[in-house]
Amino acid sequence: MRDVITIKAFKAVNDPGASVKFQNEHIKILNSYGLTNLSSSNEKWMMDENVYVIVCELQSTKKILGGLRVHAKSFNNLLPIEEALQELNYTINEQNINVSNSGELCAFWICRDDRYITNLNKIIVNAAITLSYLLGIDTLIIFGSPHTRKIALDAGFEYDPFNNRSFLYPTKNYSTDILFHKNTLQKNYKEKAFIEELIDSPNTSKEYYIENDQQKILVNFSLDSAFINATNI
Repeated sequence: MRDVITIKAFKAVNDPGASVKFQNEHIKILNSYGLTNLSSSNEKWMMDENVYVIVCELQSTKKILGGLRVHAKSFNNLLPIEEALQELNYTINEQNINVSNSGELCAFWICRDDRYITNLNKIIVNAAITLSYLLGIDTLIIFGSPHTRKIALDAGFEYDPFNNRSFLYPTKNYSTDILFHKNTLQKNYKEKAFIEELIDSPNTSKEYYIENDQQKILVNFSLDSAFINATNI
């Protein structure tokens, strides 16, 4: 029997239980890599009206396989990446981010199961870009760390043209860049067709082959639930 996976979105304040479950799994993954005290790992986001969560769940067991958060920029709160960069003496150029239509993808994690990692990481990021577009977010920012850089670049992110330098974050073992995503539908990139399909049909199902395996997985997307009700995961 093939695996069925659901990728769904919800507004953080609409479902505190789902937010806590996401947070707990995220912390477990961070701890497994020896990472602590990241700006994106605190819990204040759960009470922020401008935070949306994407979770990837195995339907048969309800196990969360991964996910990330979308933070819309607001007047009241700094984005997690802005808080982190304050400590690194790194300034984001105002041309790249503003309150009206900017946001961040953060707290991206996926289970340490080799069977799923290669397939789901790009699907989750593509789903997050789709959700951001539907929310009216035109400019996205993300930390381009070793495990996210290629995924982000394939999904249309680009290096900061005003301050293209790497730095060590969150520890000296990780070389990190700042990446931006703008004009989702106006430029060409590897995952554009996939994202355009999701924008047109945010509640759809797609089949994927598991890399290095002949088995297919069915992925059910539910990306407009962030605008309706809690997900009750």
